[in-house]
Amino acid sequence: MTIRTAKRKTLLGGNFRKIEKDIHSVTCWPIILLFALFSFCDVSSTSGAIFTTVGSGNWSNTSVWSGGVVPTVGADVTVANTHTVTISANVTNSPGTLTIDPGGQLLVGGFNLSVMGTTAVNGTLTLTNSLGTHSFTGNVTIASGGVWMETAAAIITFGGNLQNDGTLTANTGGHTFIGSGKILSGANAIAISNVTVTGSYQNNGILTVATALTVTSPGVLTNNGSINANARRRFHAQSWRSIRDHRFGRFNQSQHR
Repeated sequence: MTIRTAKRKTLLGGNFRKIEKDIHSVTCWPIILLFALFSFCDVSSTSGAIFTTVGSGNWSNTSVWSGGVVPTVGADVTVANTHTVTISANVTNSPGTLTIDPGGQLLVGGFNLSVMGTTAVNGTLTLTNSLGTHSFTGNVTIASGGVWMETAAAIITFGGNLQNDGTLTANTGGHTFIGSGKILSGANAIAISNVTVTGSYQNNGILTVATALTVTSPGVLTNNGSINANARRRFHAQSWRSIRDHRFGRFNQSQHR
């Protein structure tokens, strides 16, 4: 750092006044400006940050995650190959996106999990408990080779598209679809025991419902594919008015009571 001092005279009110002034030439201004930037910015906000597993363990364990920090609100979270992550407490920092790589596994116990963006299941996602709130606001894609497994009657809410190109094994818990202008599709059937549609969905694949299919007003289910309702199960009358078959759609229902 270089400091120079100069002296100059200024004429004020007819009198000469000697003013001594320090003029500083400072070469460290970039450091000062950087400090000021961090002082005014909220560096605690990490929305859009990327978190990838570096090992197996509980979601809340910092040693599981890159950077040694549990994923923050809005983060893009990836469970990497060979890693198994267990949700053993409510996930209060809702991830922005969730990706399970091939060979990766996420075990969701009876605790809250809400994903604000897309969910890509290329590995295995298992819901092991009927307790807790599980919501997937963005599109959910079960890729070829991916597995969505429900070993308990978990309650699940979908807000986006649901595409099953892999293996979807649902349990008897309620599955509610709340999105608007969304699509059910995939190379493989979507087989769910209890389906409730409160939004607007279009079925472009095979939807198989074993127990109850309810479309609640103003919800609409437009069928461009095939909907199969199991025999000896009560089909909710309101749904008859809210399911719209397009020309190539097919609705198959065995006798109901």
